Amino acid sequence: VGTTLPEIAEIFSIQWKTVINHLWEAVQAGESIPAEPLLSLSKLPAGERERTLQAFAELGTEALRPVYEALEEAVPWDELHILRLYAVISAL
Repeated sequence: VGTTLPEIAEIFSIQWKTVINHLWEAVQAGESIPAEPLLSLSKLPAGERERTLQAFAELGTEALRPVYEALEEAVPWDELHILRLYAVISAL
């Protein structure tokens, strides 16, 4: 059983957003991490989550702002970071 992202953040006394950023950098460097645990961090309803993932599929994952704007600024930045990471990992 793996350690959850909030548990990792607590162990190292950092915010879980920092863990997400480190995971993003690791994935960009070619590391492989499981995608499914990331969805448990998302607080969006399933429909909104799918809409966000579709926006990433259409607009790419390089920058968050185009997706944020395409979703009419309705999805919080924290969610965008989580779901971008999920989208990239799922596509591998």
